[in-house]
Order: sequence, then structure tokens, then C-alpha cells
Amino acid sequence: MVTRNFRKTEPQLNAMPLSPREYIHRQVWFTPFPGEPVGDLIDGCGDDLFLFSSDYPHPEGGRDPIKRFEQSLAGARPEALSKFYSENFTAMMG
Repeated sequence: MVTRNFRKTEPQLNAMPLSPREYIHRQVWFTPFPGEPVGDLIDGCGDDLFLFSSDYPHPEGGRDPIKRFEQSLAGARPEALSKFYSENFTAMMG
């Protein structure tokens, strides 16, 4: 982790109550485009960061965004799918 390497030279890192990773997971959500590898992103970053969204019927939303997301999410755990399609939005909105 980068923050471990800089704790001696950047004292404000020691004063932070949470790690940068914890701040990201608490404060940030991402809405990927349908062509992005959201399944890989969830595998690498966690299932609490990504939300379903679409600009359909606009061109950047694609013709079948749900199908494209489903292709990327093939093999994902049911819990990850539920978080992506609904639970993360609910959490974000409080």
C-alpha cells in the first residue's frame, strides 16, 4: 500500500482515522458504461463500488445495456449482482 511507504514523511497520513481505501469504499461509487468489464472491476475492487446505470436510448447507453452488463457479470456471485443492480444504489441514497 502506498500510504505505508509515506507514513514517515507525510505525517497527515497518520492522523487520518480511516485508510484511503476505507474512504473510497465509504464515499465513492462508480457507474460503468455497458462496454466496460464490470465483472473484472468488481473482482478487483469489491462489489460495493459499482452501480448499474444506462444512458439508453442515447448512443453511449448502447442498444442493450442490460445484456452487455450480464455478459460481463457472467459467473458473478448472486450477492454481487444484487449489489450492482440495486443494493449499492440504496446504500448511496441512504
